Amino acid sequence: MMFSIVALGAWGWLNQNLVAAALMIALILTVFVMPWRWRLTEQQFYRVGDFISVLLALTLLYFVFSDTAVRPVYFILEWLPAFFAPILLAQFASGQTAIPIGTVFYSQRKREIIERMDFSIVFSCFCLLAAGAVNDGSWLYFSVCVFLVGELLWKHRSKNAPVILWFVVMATAIGISLLGQRGLLAAQGRVEQAVINWLSDFHYDPFKTRTSIGDIGELKMSDRIEFKVKAEHPGLLMHSVYDRTTGKVWVASKRSFANYEPDMEIGPQWMSAEYFQLVRRQAILSLPPGVQAIKGLEGIDVSINGFGTVKLNNVPDFINYTVAYDGKRIGDYSDYDLSIPERHQSWIKVIKAQLDLDHEEPDVIAKRLVGFFRSQYYYTLFSETEMDADQALEHFIMQRKAGHCEYFAVASVLLLRSYGIPARLANGFAMREFDPDSGLFLIRRRHAHAWAIARINDQWIDVDATPAQWLDMEEEQSDVWQPVSDWFSSIYYAFKQWRLEQAREEQEQEQTGFWLGVAVVLLLILLWNIFRLRKQIEDKKKSTQSLQGVVYPGMDSALFDIEQRLAKTERARLPNEAMLNWAKRLNDAELIKLVQLHNRYRFDDQITGEPLRDAIEKAAKKWRKT
Repeated sequence: MMFSIVALGAWGWLNQNLVAAALMIALILTVFVMPWRWRLTEQQFYRVGDFISVLLALTLLYFVFSDTAVRPVYFILEWLPAFFAPILLAQFASGQTAIPIGTVFYSQRKREIIERMDFSIVFSCFCLLAAGAVNDGSWLYFSVCVFLVGELLWKHRSKNAPVILWFVVMATAIGISLLGQRGLLAAQGRVEQAVINWLSDFHYDPFKTRTSIGDIGELKMSDRIEFKVKAEHPGLLMHSVYDRTTGKVWVASKRSFANYEPDMEIGPQWMSAEYFQLVRRQAILSLPPGVQAIKGLEGIDVSINGFGTVKLNNVPDFINYTVAYDGKRIGDYSDYDLSIPERHQSWIKVIKAQLDLDHEEPDVIAKRLVGFFRSQYYYTLFSETEMDADQALEHFIMQRKAGHCEYFAVASVLLLRSYGIPARLANGFAMREFDPDSGLFLIRRRHAHAWAIARINDQWIDVDATPAQWLDMEEEQSDVWQPVSDWFSSIYYAFKQWRLEQAREEQEQEQTGFWLGVAVVLLLILLWNIFRLRKQIEDKKKSTQSLQGVVYPGMDSALFDIEQRLAKTERARLPNEAMLNWAKRLNDAELIKLVQLHNRYRFDDQITGEPLRDAIEKAAKKWRKT
């Protein structure tokens, strides 16, 4: 009992359900210490299990027909102790140390031999499982699990093994579990990214990007339309953010994604943009700054990382959603946002001497920095010299003074950091090309862009130092067949939009009827199983009653009276334990002789019953006197 109470308390503490845990603990203690006990039969235990099954079914029905953002799986998982508490109370109220397994598993009720289990241990495991439903990822949950499981294993350890060996095995198991957990998390991240790479031929990795700084040749992107946006104002749509650099590679230090429930209510005080996007099963959204609400992603698994990157999982091939935003990107910064590799210090010192901005405010520094690059540097898609990324960046700053957007973005990040302004590298798209026929902005692959974001006045603002003519230069290199491709693309988008609207209308009409039908079928199946099992139990009971008049050899043995007297003591016979093994375990010589006589009386057909029965009666009287 104490182990169940401790596990229940841990559940209430970790899940912040202290009141519910306290009430259940008080109820368990009350039932456990009350002086009377109920003699519950197997059928009565089964009814308790049926009650819990019906309760779970009704809970699922509630979530089907109620308008709530709570996920039923997480709710039921979190409240497992409350759902299964009646079984634990029934075990304690009956005074039994074990209950029929059929209470939880219907399939076990059909067996002739009724197996039993101590439900208090199962209930404790449910408490630990439920405590992890809202686990915040800290070491607290793992520590509590190690403590409680260790206590349980210590209680049931082998008495023949050395204690030091037990501690060594436990320490090894804890270490392996830690390494395994970290390995699984790392493998999950790699698998997710591998799946994205496999399913999509154009993407941004939200954790790592390789710049084209230092590559030789012409940087040419496709004219293919990635998505379309209906918005009032053009701007930059951020896809991913990176804060650490190792030369050509930039990585994001905040790698974990968490479930994100976007607000569906779009207020009039915010700006809005409606997206029409063809996607694969997974996608990273390109969003304006300061997203406040997203409408249209209902039923899609949405997650977000610490930099505000939004990822979609299990997405249909076309989505239409609306984003509300206020243009303000809020967030803290870390030491990574101020770090500058030592190999860049030389050219930074030269540029800072030219700028002479050491005593200016951060917003002034950002504006002057943008003006400096746009007035003295040029945009080009061609790189004539192949070299290391760090050397190429310095060559761009000090000599060539021409490059594509990644050169300007990385140089801006490092210069901003040199003035003590937190800065990061951002990737995404420039929303500039407007189609007057559809009234939408067309976002093509060649509109992919890189720029810096800086934390100024407690907000992360865009610092785009790339010369403005870059979009015109991209447009000049568009394919001659682009109008034809755009025409087919518009037809395909219109078809997908029509399909989506049709599906939404059909879903609204059919969803209620479908789920009602599913609920009725499940309820009928449950009721039929309960009826069928009860009928089998009643038939078995009638069969048992019809055999009560039959007297088998040995049924009148005095040994059964002794067994009943010891049933509620420490010397009770264990379930399915042979009579002779029981007597030997008690190390009772008189009882061993009595069992041997009893076995001969029951199973030896060659011996007359009367003398043995009298001998058993005498041996039983002698045992009672001892």
